[in-house]
Amino acid sequence: MILLLWLVVAVVALVLYLWETYSRFSKHGVNHYRPIPLLGNAGDLTLKKCHIGEAIQKLYLAFPNDSRDHPRLGADQEGHRQGLRALPRPSLYRGRRFVIIRDLELIKKVTVKDYEHFLDHRSIVDDDIRAMVPFMVDVNKQMISMLKNKIHQSGTGSIDLECKDLTTRYANDVIASCVFGVKVDSHTDQKNDFYIMGKSTAHFGFRKIMVYLGYCAFPTIMKKFNQKLFEDDTKDFFTGLVMNNMKERETHNIHRPDMIHLLMEAKKAWSNDDLVSQAFLFFLAGFETVSSTMSFLLHELAVNPDVQERLVEEIRENDKRKGDKFDYNSIQNMSYMDMVVSGNYLLRKGESIGIPVWGIHRDPAFFPDPDRFDPERFSEQNKHSIKPCTYMPFGSGPRNCI
Repeated sequence: MILLLWLVVAVVALVLYLWETYSRFSKHGVNHYRPIPLLGNAGDLTLKKCHIGEAIQKLYLAFPNDSRDHPRLGADQEGHRQGLRALPRPSLYRGRRFVIIRDLELIKKVTVKDYEHFLDHRSIVDDDIRAMVPFMVDVNKQMISMLKNKIHQSGTGSIDLECKDLTTRYANDVIASCVFGVKVDSHTDQKNDFYIMGKSTAHFGFRKIMVYLGYCAFPTIMKKFNQKLFEDDTKDFFTGLVMNNMKERETHNIHRPDMIHLLMEAKKAWSNDDLVSQAFLFFLAGFETVSSTMSFLLHELAVNPDVQERLVEEIRENDKRKGDKFDYNSIQNMSYMDMVVSGNYLLRKGESIGIPVWGIHRDPAFFPDPDRFDPERFSEQNKHSIKPCTYMPFGSGPRNCI
């Protein structure tokens, strides 16, 4: 009888929790998609029926008849009116509440004016990136050497490549060098420990998805039962990599201007777990994003030979000027390379703000014919016409991505 009573209490508590979570937006008159219990609005995303960019764009395009001149949004913790004008696009993502904002002035306020409310992280300045460029160049030379050897061995002057595999190995080696201070060559040593562990870590299979879903919906319960998103061998590998590297540098007074060095500078203020977590976060944030972007870029260059030829010509001109030397200034001076790559509602504790970058970048109101590969959008002549906060590949404001 007691067991049955506790079961009833647990069910009632769960129902009340779900009701409070999933009725928050409707109680405050905010338009939103009707959520599915546990999965929220992320059902298709969880089941891998769509890409996260498509899911975000769906939210971005929702409720087209709503005015963007929405009344002011809420108040801050001290009760001051914020004076913001925007229409939020709320969604429930596996138990977490997200408010999607599309008003450009509000995006500017969130990312620039109110950046101090974001989670603190060390600012990465130009000098830090400049010092790491030689490591990237070394990795690039490894890849070029491998490609030249394969082309020579083919005897035909050309080879077929799986570009995603090529860019994944390149991104892996750059991160290994710039973040962890480890030199690997995944093009020739295709089964090196760093690549195998890294690719396994970056792959989100069914188990990881379910654990992540659990943490989004019931973080306290997941922690109580010690559910881990990553296996112990992953934690041990990266912990050993970071801590042994730091110990080696301290013992032999080694200075290498990479991310490990920056973390060592912050060592006094952070615990060892914090240091390892930061390095691991850099890996997760850069592994798939860099490789996918490069893979898409190679595809677009292949199907747009005129763009490819113009880019190659700019690179050749840089080689002539710099004597085949490629450095940070080379990147800054390649303008065409930059063009190619380039309701009243109170936000409550526990809710997150999402900026629909995918949707904004594909909004014809900001970028005509948005799905066409057109580097000229970012030429010196056209850059001035791009509205602030409509082009944000790395975020915006002082807390943007490194």
